[in-house]
Amino acid sequence: MTVTTLPIDQPPSARDCVIKNLEVKNPRIACARFENFEAHTPAQQAALEVAQQYAEEAREWNHGGDWLYLAGFAGTGKTHLAVAATIAIGYWGTEFVTASELIDEIKKSFTRRYTDEPTTEDIKRKYLDARLLVIDDLGAGQRGTEFESALLSDLLCERYRGTWATIITTNLGGSQMTDFLGQRVVDRIEEVARKVEFTWDSYRRGSRRRRGQP
Repeated sequence: MTVTTLPIDQPPSARDCVIKNLEVKNPRIACARFENFEAHTPAQQAALEVAQQYAEEAREWNHGGDWLYLAGFAGTGKTHLAVAATIAIGYWGTEFVTASELIDEIKKSFTRRYTDEPTTEDIKRKYLDARLLVIDDLGAGQRGTEFESALLSDLLCERYRGTWATIITTNLGGSQMTDFLGQRVVDRIEEVARKVEFTWDSYRRGSRRRRGQP
């Protein structure tokens, strides 16, 4: 992994900070770029082009923006393109979080031990007000409880009303997402999101085959 370093007298840019935060959160994904996305088929090339166009246009938005919705099988590069787009956009005020991390963060705030720890409202506001919010693996690792569904549905509805740029990755199909978030949220996603379906085989499976593993 290449860690970004800057001259001592040069303040970090927004993009530098986005990369650094990703390196701290998950070094495995922080190196994802459009240039190293494996696009071997027309469908993969089309997915790459949609994400690139989204990032290019997002850099020109002064406020708000469209959504990018990346859905499909596990291991097909959804997170890779979400990270690559996030870095290419390079906004101050970017939040990148998995859906499970977001829910766990909210739950832990219910029993905070110290007064200087963020309140539940502080945490919600962080994600509501992010200039770009990336929710990775929506529906993966969640139990689909009423609490989880209501929390994520409310957050996405508020992001929709505020016209804030949002990127979502998910393994859930259309009917599964409707069951999880409700028809109202799905309709709003359909309205504002550029949607890409990842229907090819997992890159991880191909990587294991190249290494001679089953």
